[in-house]
Amino acid sequence: MKRFLSAIDTLNHRVGVIVSYLGLSIMGITLIEVIGRFVFNYPTLWAHETALQIFGFYIIIGGGYVLLHKAHI
Repeated sequence: MKRFLSAIDTLNHRVGVIVSYLGLSIMGITLIEVIGRFVFNYPTLWAHETALQIFGFYIIIGGGYVLLHKAHI
């Protein structure tokens, strides 16, 4: 049982490290939206919704990593 739990902890750690880079994609999408809206006066239809979907995935998948390290989102 300890080996199984250790494998799950290892998986949570690796997935958490990989998913942490989604924050950069959210920032990039938001930057595209801000530049499009305020510089070119051409807002996008997809940027806000996409950033919200990525953030939801980020929170759900990152939750295991946060609990593993006894932290708080």
